[in-house]
Amino acid sequence: RDASNTEFRYAFDAADERPKRATRGLATAIVLMDRLGLETTNFRVALIATTGTISADIFKWKVLLGVLKALGGSHSPSSGSARYRTWRAASCAGPSVIPGSPRSCATR
Repeated sequence: RDASNTEFRYAFDAADERPKRATRGLATAIVLMDRLGLETTNFRVALIATTGTISADIFKWKVLLGVLKALGGSHSPSSGSARYRTWRAASCAGPSVIPGSPRSCATR
């Protein structure tokens, strides 16, 4: 960042502030919704998933499950996860890492 370019510095600072403002707004909305007794699980999941900051909310089962889903879900074949299918296709494409190990990609 060039400190002599004032216009660039202001634009950079403004762009840096936008996500912080949105995060504070969402956190405030969660607090207000809690006071009103409204369901906030989806908003707590969104806050954790977008900021990457783990809070005490992660100890609530619904929030934990929501975060796991948001971050790619279960890696089991039955989940239908796109990330699992991509990993599985890539792992079946190349040579076996362990010599003599069975290649059962086609049967799963």
